[in-house]
Amino acid sequence: MGSLRSPSSSGGPYRAVEHYGSVNTSLYGCPVDLPEQHVLPRPANLPLNQDRSVGVVGFVKAVDGVSFTVSENEVFGIVGESGSGKTTVARCILRLYKPTAGSILFQGRDVARLKGRELRFFRRSVQAVFQNPFLSLNPRMRVEDIVAEPIRTYSRVSKSEVRERVAELLSTVGLDRFLARGYPYDLSGGQAQRVAIARAIALRPKLVILDEPHQP
Repeated sequence: MGSLRSPSSSGGPYRAVEHYGSVNTSLYGCPVDLPEQHVLPRPANLPLNQDRSVGVVGFVKAVDGVSFTVSENEVFGIVGESGSGKTTVARCILRLYKPTAGSILFQGRDVARLKGRELRFFRRSVQAVFQNPFLSLNPRMRVEDIVAEPIRTYSRVSKSEVRERVAELLSTVGLDRFLARGYPYDLSGGQAQRVAIARAIALRPKLVILDEPHQP
């Protein structure tokens, strides 16, 4: 489905990214290959200091020499200590970070070069569940609207169909329907994470990236 390739063939100590779908990635600092081949460029070099009076004083290689491929219907996990670059790899695949080298392929296309309809298709096909649900859920939106947002954005369906789909999704992740009218601050950490998962699978994506989606 996708893959990640780095400029070097030596590989790296990090292996991360969980998803459903196919992906091939290579990170010489951040390359990844997604459903049907994706690759991320070299690990992103993150600035050490961006103080206006001093400027950038240096960079840290967050990810380097990472290369892997994820196939359709495969669950792929990246394990590493805190700060090893797992989240950076995930964000590179999602195009939230721009790798400094390497490539990320999704279904044979370079993610970094996607535009217009192709980028819109990518956004619909690749969804994420972030580590802290309370930072990814809009506190001003009701649960039902949070889960329905991607459906309304990418699909032309009636209001009744949206409500039915939201109820189905909440049931799928083990939440009661009455929670649909609540807000994120009404939920426990585990419930909030389930809402995030429901939103991520709402469009039946080809790839779901999970950044430590667990709550005590």
